Amino acid sequence: MQKIKIGVSAKSYLEKRNFIDLPYSISIDFVKKYDLHKPYNHLLYKLFHKINPDAHFKFHDHFLNKNIDAFHFFGSIYFGKKPWFVTSSVVLPRWTKHRERAYRELLKENCKKIFMLSNISYQRQVYEFEKNNISKDSYDKKLTILHPSQKMVVKEYAEKKLPEKIRFIIAGHRILGKGGYEILKVFIDLYKKYKDIELIVISKLHTADYLRNEETEKRLAEVKKMIEENKNTFITYYPELPNAQVIELMKNSHVALLPSYDDTYGYTVLEAQACGCPIITTDIMAFPEINNNEIGWIIEVPKTTFGRPDAFSLQSYHLFSRILIENLEVIIKNIIENPAQIKTKGAMALKKIYEKHNPEKNALILQETYQSIFK
Repeated sequence: MQKIKIGVSAKSYLEKRNFIDLPYSISIDFVKKYDLHKPYNHLLYKLFHKINPDAHFKFHDHFLNKNIDAFHFFGSIYFGKKPWFVTSSVVLPRWTKHRERAYRELLKENCKKIFMLSNISYQRQVYEFEKNNISKDSYDKKLTILHPSQKMVVKEYAEKKLPEKIRFIIAGHRILGKGGYEILKVFIDLYKKYKDIELIVISKLHTADYLRNEETEKRLAEVKKMIEENKNTFITYYPELPNAQVIELMKNSHVALLPSYDDTYGYTVLEAQACGCPIITTDIMAFPEINNNEIGWIIEVPKTTFGRPDAFSLQSYHLFSRILIENLEVIIKNIIENPAQIKTKGAMALKKIYEKHNPEKNALILQETYQSIFK
């Protein structure tokens, strides 16, 4: 069979992670294509560091891309005649206006598959369709779940090269949204009693746009102060590292941390688990689908509908934070006093990655999907 040419609007981390870089057994060429909205959004981002979702998550073909067989987008809606596929971790469309136009395109025959990254995002998409009186028959065959794949970093837990001290690691530039404030508070308190621990922090120390109130700027300043005062004792701090180096540090760490306020999926969870590094997360959004107390540790936090966190008023933010601190203290203290569980959970995490996030399996599903357009 001749090479299949798939048009994409970007070759960023999300596209590569979910469909471009998979180990296909047939020849597939992913070709970056442009539409007339891209210069506008590029200029908007350069000037104001913002995008207009009503333009950014659309792709108008304008009959300019005849040399490809189909399109595959991450989160964008296609306007054109070619067969197309879309992958998303959130409800489609990601627009604020004229959403009914997106439903029409999603339900057309040339939209072949809608891949949602988790069961919770699938449920939310179904709810969105039903709320807009869209019948199940019109989307049922094309709407499906395909969790991201993840390469194994270590095949067996014995491959890990671990220090004598129990090494914890957190990576995420929006440090407050990743539970960084609470992590630092707990570790500084525990270090007074337990000296055989170390904490690696990889972050530009930004706040999160979705988590802004009169408390957050003060807390961000406190985070910077806590790191500065303790980075020569038990904290190792990196403002930024290439992903490969982050993975290497996870490979040589005991436990990862992501007690997040808001993550639609959480690729860091998969990366840590593929390093045999069990992880502490909250139970928001897709986290309960990819982490649990057998392969890691999970903190129950206040939520609204569909696993969304309840943390964005000042009162709920304080409650959420207090729950994180209380639970992190219990979990981390238990890990320090019962370290044998780290290896058990790490080995289980590796097994789960191999069975449920196998790149070869995802590649087979997608290449069969791409081939189906020729039938």
